[in-house]
Amino acid sequence: MVLTCHTSSYVDHIILITFSHDLDKSIMALLASEFAMKDLGSLSYFFGIAVTRHASMTSCNPSATLVDIKQKLNTSFDTPYEDPSMYRSLFGALQYLTFTRPNISYVVQQAYLHMHALYIEYVLALKRILQYL
Repeated sequence: MVLTCHTSSYVDHIILITFSHDLDKSIMALLASEFAMKDLGSLSYFFGIAVTRHASMTSCNPSATLVDIKQKLNTSFDTPYEDPSMYRSLFGALQYLTFTRPNISYVVQQAYLHMHALYIEYVLALKRILQYL
């Protein structure tokens, strides 16, 4: 959601990202009590990034953390991953997402370290990031 807040001398645009509609409404009400605002609707373009929404993982089991702290990614796994282009495409999408979600920067960078020799475990680590998001 993009909001325009008007103060006495300038206009600011705010991108509001929340996990629930109720929280969204609550924050908007607090902001509206202090500033003259206009709701510009859903975000579709930001810093040269086209924003689209896909709900293909709505039925997945969510993850409370970005990484499994018990499993360590290394190069001694047995099962190579058959489709490296899909992994690289997913990694690229997550890399762009770090612009708006800096909290995932470290784990996305860790995924990058394994782009040269892909194993199923690395793809599962990327899937966990998606489940977290």
